[in-house]
Amino acid sequence: MQKGMMIDGRYRVLCPLGSGGEGELVVAFDEERKRKVAVKLQHPRFFESTTSYSLIGQNLVIEAKIGQSFTDVRGIPVVYDHGRHLGRRYFVMELIDGCTLRDFILTYRPLKSQVAVAVIAQLCDILGVIHDRHFVHRDVKPENIIITLRGEVLLLDLGIAVVAESEITSGDVFGTPGYAPYEQIRGSSVTARTDIYALGCLLCEMVTMRLPFAQEQEWNIGKQEYPVSPELVATLPVGLRDLVVSMVSRDPSVRPASTTEIVDRLAHLLPIPGSPSDPKAPRPDPTAWFRDRSRPSDG
Repeated sequence: MQKGMMIDGRYRVLCPLGSGGEGELVVAFDEERKRKVAVKLQHPRFFESTTSYSLIGQNLVIEAKIGQSFTDVRGIPVVYDHGRHLGRRYFVMELIDGCTLRDFILTYRPLKSQVAVAVIAQLCDILGVIHDRHFVHRDVKPENIIITLRGEVLLLDLGIAVVAESEITSGDVFGTPGYAPYEQIRGSSVTARTDIYALGCLLCEMVTMRLPFAQEQEWNIGKQEYPVSPELVATLPVGLRDLVVSMVSRDPSVRPASTTEIVDRLAHLLPIPGSPSDPKAPRPDPTAWFRDRSRPSDG
């Protein structure tokens, strides 16, 4: 989409914001509400069959509707609208001013334990609500996480979220290598512990700059279970080792049962409300969210 083009006669494109498998993301101006928004628009049709292109469009509609069902959840951008423009599905959501966790990690590599824990604890609050409503996100990764200028962590992209206990029956693989657990890749039943695996991978990556397994760039679908290498475990901060290893176990029953359990185990590493910030803290600073209030979920 070029600058100045109108989407559905209402959203004027200002600049590109990114592109993914199902659509392109742009910053637009809502001429009706007089505000900047983010618009996710289905890619133009090229060689896809009518059926496959329609399915991609329907996936965007599903993502928009799931997003709208979580409008009241802190940490999930508000979805305002969805529709169709020249045969292409789109949806409109809140425009967030911040950086992706991927960019944040690359800037401050590796992250200090307290900063990484602050990110994970905020994600646990968000995912806790998602899980309480019987959904599983299935794609928790740095590219789908935004840190705002005031240190608030947001979770994006509910495009492949499903109801808990759902199984993949189409033969397709959903998720991202390095963050998706064995049961998700193999099409087994997914639960809250599926997202907890991804959180463990994130925590490991933030403090060591490595994902837990040597085969992290490929789908780990073999019958043999690979433990986290002793060399990598040794680089994990002592206070996080046991938790990370349990979170990324191939056996879901070994992982923490809930995000609340994770936060409880990390609570001693979170900053005390009202405590002064570290002069060398990153900007934005995810720990500021806890210094400024007792807990994000307290409102």
